[in-house]
Amino acid sequence: MSTHKWEDIKRRKPGQQRNPDRIPLIVAMLEQAWAKYPDLRLGQLLANLDRLFDENPFFYEDCSLETCLDALVNECGNDLNEYMRRRKEDSGNSKRTEE
Repeated sequence: MSTHKWEDIKRRKPGQQRNPDRIPLIVAMLEQAWAKYPDLRLGQLLANLDRLFDENPFFYEDCSLETCLDALVNECGNDLNEYMRRRKEDSGNSKRTEE
C-alpha cells in the first residue's frame, strides 16, 4: 500500500480540486498490475478491474481503486480468471446467507 494519506482526499470540500499527487501513485499500481499480467491488453486489464468493484467504479474514489489494484497484484495469483470465478462464487454464497 502507498503512504499517501487518502483521508486528505476524502476531506476535500465540494468544488476543491483533487490532490494531483494521487495520480502517479495510482498509475504506478496500474503498472504493477499490468506487469503481472503482460498478456492482457489495457482494455482487458481495466475490464477485469471493473469486475473487482461491487458497484459502478465510476463513483469510486481513488482509494477504492487502490484497494482493487492491490488485490489484483497481491491476491489474485497467476490465474486471474480463476480468482474472478472464486470471487464471484464467494459473493454469491454470501448473498444467499443474507437472505
